Amino acid sequence: MRNILLLEPNYKNKYPPIGLMKLATYHRMLGDNVVFYKGDLKMFILNNLYSELVIKLSEIDNNILWGKYKNEIIEFIKSGRKEFF
Repeated sequence: MRNILLLEPNYKNKYPPIGLMKLATYHRMLGDNVVFYKGDLKMFILNNLYSELVIKLSEIDNNILWGKYKNEIIEFIKSGRKEFF
């Protein structure tokens, strides 16, 4: 099983492009894991990193609501500067 990312540019449209839909159908029939994302690839990666980090932080300390700090955590991941905390 493969992981397939189908990235659609961020523009105004009502439906996803038919080509991406056909690719998704083909890969799903092969048993692959298909993910659609509309927008900037950098934000997709940042959101995935954030999600993985929150899971690990919750394992360390489950009393803190990490979702409350999403913007600060993402800014820290982007820049690496500690002053966001």
